[in-house]
Amino acid sequence: MITPIIETERLILRPLTVKDAPDIFERWCRDERVARYVTWSVHCSVEETKEWIALEEKGLESDKAYQWGFTLKENGYLFGSGGFFYNEEEEAWELGYNLMFDFWNQGYATEAAKAMLDFGMNELKEKEFMARHAVDNPASGAVMRKCGFQYEKNEMHTKFDGITTYETRKHRLVVLQNDEIKLSLERKTEGNTEKAWVPAYHFAICDLQGTKMGMCDLRICHNDLLYYGGNIGYRIEEEYRGHHYAGKACLLLFELARKHNLEYLIITCNPDNYPSRKTCEFAGGKLVEIVEVPEGNDMRERGETEKCIYKFEL
Repeated sequence: MITPIIETERLILRPLTVKDAPDIFERWCRDERVARYVTWSVHCSVEETKEWIALEEKGLESDKAYQWGFTLKENGYLFGSGGFFYNEEEEAWELGYNLMFDFWNQGYATEAAKAMLDFGMNELKEKEFMARHAVDNPASGAVMRKCGFQYEKNEMHTKFDGITTYETRKHRLVVLQNDEIKLSLERKTEGNTEKAWVPAYHFAICDLQGTKMGMCDLRICHNDLLYYGGNIGYRIEEEYRGHHYAGKACLLLFELARKHNLEYLIITCNPDNYPSRKTCEFAGGKLVEIVEVPEGNDMRERGETEKCIYKFEL
């Protein structure tokens, strides 16, 4: 999709052109106060800025990266830029932004970030975004939290020069919502091959006002342990039961699973757990079999000896 023009209350976000290079160079690309917190280093000449913008212009019709210049609606003044690209390693769209120093702390970064995310969610129909900021720049972290991102972890990051490293705080946003409930990401955990653990997302199941009604998680992979444990787990607090919230949460998790190219999911439950069996049926699962849990499986220690195996084709 061609990068569109986006309008907000105070801003117009538009594609950058090489003609913008002199302004960009003078206003923020040569400013050490801006460059110290981002992946690129200070530009030493306007020619360097032109080279960067030329690359952005070539990618205007790309479906893997979108970049905008931030301008004031009242007079067209260009004061920053930002966008997102698909980070294959993270399997998420990575958001970034930078503003000239005189425009910091006025809400412009939040306003632009929300507009870009709205485009990503509603026009591109994407579900997962990530962003990172230097630990020495907590104001950028505040922007991310205002946009709904959740802190994930600290990690070292290397600038484009391949030499300079700095510590960052990584945040993630996963958008899963219908007209009744929304899933609020609480954390994402990494896999551990030695323990046969797979990457997983952990959500609170909330109403649209943010009241937590339960929890659910999605495990991104298939292995022998997950055949008995399942890709999805859920729990609804007693006072909120009877409304199919667990089943509706599963349907939302299916959307995220598809983004990770999973072709099917497994959900399991004890044979005598009839509410959970009804949840699986509500969500469209097919009962494949009722199996005995293998000896040595941790579920055996909890007294769980049999499992219903439900399969969900995505």
